[in-house]
Amino acid sequence: MIRKREDGRKVRRGIKYGLSLFLALVMILCQLPGEALTAQASARGSFKRPGTNLSLKQARALALRNDSEYDELESKLMTLQASLLSAKKSIQEERRDKFSFRWSPLLSFHFPEAASEQEEYDWEFKIVQIQADIDTTTHERNDRVYTVDETVSNLFIEIVTLQKKIEFNRERLSAVQQAYDRNLIRLQTKEANQSDVDTLKAKIDTLNTTLANDERSLSSALQKMSTQLGTDVTTGYTFEDPYLNAKIPRRDLPKLIQATLDRDQSYYKVCMDATTARASLQTNYNLMKRKNGREIRLISPYIEQALNGQTIVKSAFQRDYASFLQWIDSYWQGKKRILFIKIPREWFKGAMDGIRYIEDDPYVLFQNALDYQTALKEKNSAAKELEQTVRDTYETYVSLRNAYLSSVEDVKKTEKQLEAERILNQLGDLTFEEYQATLDYYEEVQNGLIENLEKYSSALNSFNRLTCGALNDYLDTGSASTSAGEGGTSFVKDEAAEAEAGESGDSQVVKTYDKARYFLTPLIQNSEFEVRVYFPPDFEVEITDFELWIDNILIGARTPVSESIRHLTLAKDNVTQVKIRLYSNENFVDDCIIDPGESTGELNVTVRREIVTPESNVLGTYVTEMNDVTGMVSLKVTPLETLNAKKFRVRHTNGSYLGGSKMIDVGSPLVYLGLMGAGLSDLEIELCDESGAVLETGRFKVSTGEIVKKETQ
Repeated sequence: MIRKREDGRKVRRGIKYGLSLFLALVMILCQLPGEALTAQASARGSFKRPGTNLSLKQARALALRNDSEYDELESKLMTLQASLLSAKKSIQEERRDKFSFRWSPLLSFHFPEAASEQEEYDWEFKIVQIQADIDTTTHERNDRVYTVDETVSNLFIEIVTLQKKIEFNRERLSAVQQAYDRNLIRLQTKEANQSDVDTLKAKIDTLNTTLANDERSLSSALQKMSTQLGTDVTTGYTFEDPYLNAKIPRRDLPKLIQATLDRDQSYYKVCMDATTARASLQTNYNLMKRKNGREIRLISPYIEQALNGQTIVKSAFQRDYASFLQWIDSYWQGKKRILFIKIPREWFKGAMDGIRYIEDDPYVLFQNALDYQTALKEKNSAAKELEQTVRDTYETYVSLRNAYLSSVEDVKKTEKQLEAERILNQLGDLTFEEYQATLDYYEEVQNGLIENLEKYSSALNSFNRLTCGALNDYLDTGSASTSAGEGGTSFVKDEAAEAEAGESGDSQVVKTYDKARYFLTPLIQNSEFEVRVYFPPDFEVEITDFELWIDNILIGARTPVSESIRHLTLAKDNVTQVKIRLYSNENFVDDCIIDPGESTGELNVTVRREIVTPESNVLGTYVTEMNDVTGMVSLKVTPLETLNAKKFRVRHTNGSYLGGSKMIDVGSPLVYLGLMGAGLSDLEIELCDESGAVLETGRFKVSTGEIVKKETQ
């Protein structure tokens, strides 16, 4: 017991000692001056040191991080991605529930059921619709970056412009005030005129009013910038010059228009609506054709016209569509005779027979076709409107650029004139009123230069936002410095004022990688895709050109690595292999297999390769080329000389010949429609002699571009 009491005393003494130390520490901290605490907090990074430079690039990054709309789009994108996973799982369960047999111990049976057109449409199209929403939201999120950049950039320009105008007008006010004080003294000795003194006093009042207005505007702009960035930048920050300059040749205008069409969010949404409408039409058409393959022929021409972007005669389409609905239900009209009893055919009609298959929306295909036509018209109209907007904005850019360059020249000329008149004024050969008029004009052109540079830079930012960053390659930084004139003896003495507008090569920052990469960009606006390649500066061999090959078909042409390949989108389901062929000038380097399902990936380049001896089963080689416009594929074969083959023909595995059974001379191409034909891996080739007798039957080895014997494939 005694030992326990001693332990308790020790614990209490320890607690009292700890409390004493804590109270002593609090008292010491309370006695520290506020500046010391601020300094300590600043050392920890809690306070921003005054005089910190703020660049436009930093401001853009802070604004994007603080942008609530960008965060909302990020959240929406994550929600849609979760919805996509949920929809896939849900559809899988619905299909299994629909087509499965179930029973319970209470003898409750559920037999497999046929799905209606609406159910099958939902199963097939729901995923497409959610994926389209994901693509649209992703594009909108990326586009939001350009909007934030434009807003912050123009606000940044406004702040710096106001700061320069305030600085210039303060210098002018100081110079005019000195001249006023000096001439007020000289007025007592009658060495100056009362009118000159009154003019200087009026000028002081005007400058004070201008300064007050500009300072209020600057304070408001700084508050707006603080709100945009999510941090207080009203004090303690120096804003770096954000002015821009760009020389955009008129010959590059078509390229800017195309870049805008490729990236603009509003146009992208219209194009996505058209693409979704087409997918809806194609899905319903395929379902109806699968169910009513014979009757669908009545309206197929109209559907094909709609899918090809042609105009449909609506009255004729509506009439034939009504006939189509009657036709698919005609078998179930009337009665069926069984022995001597007539039974209505309707009694034998299944749950999904006739019009019951589409009874939820009988005119769904008719409406789909008209919806797609409307969406296509809106897409074409939006493209023309956007193109005209880019052209008009370019003309505005030209006008503002000319005004800015004219201001630069005006300042230079006025400087020379002002210097000459300053000397005449000091010699007494020029009156105060005459020199003051020139000085006022110089002040006007100085402010005009700053204002024109502000408008010009803001217009470039807006133009760059309109083209979604397509102007980045043209933009350089510009600058404007100003200094005010200094008052003299009733004839204002001027320190040579300067206004310069220079250019510096502030090149666009490009993301770099340490390995070779490819980039696949879908261009939904034109149903195209774009392929680009990147090689780090220290890559072991200089890659100058590249080609895109799909199932051994050359897509487009050989292209410099500084450019991209654009082509119509191909169905990935029918693609066996996609590769990028690399060249160093005219020398072949390597073939790099890529995944068409990924937007980017590494290029595994093997620069030095061993020569592989051809296998004995090789019959020859082949090459294919696809025409970008017509979609026609040209197949050329080169059999081994030892075969002495003179003719060839290509057939499907089902026995039908591609392009007819006519023999093709070796050296002449077989031309066929690539979109209608099967993949090369599904084809066989017969190599024949002059008489047409088959020498060898081979298959196409897509990975190597070789023709090999059929039995060894």
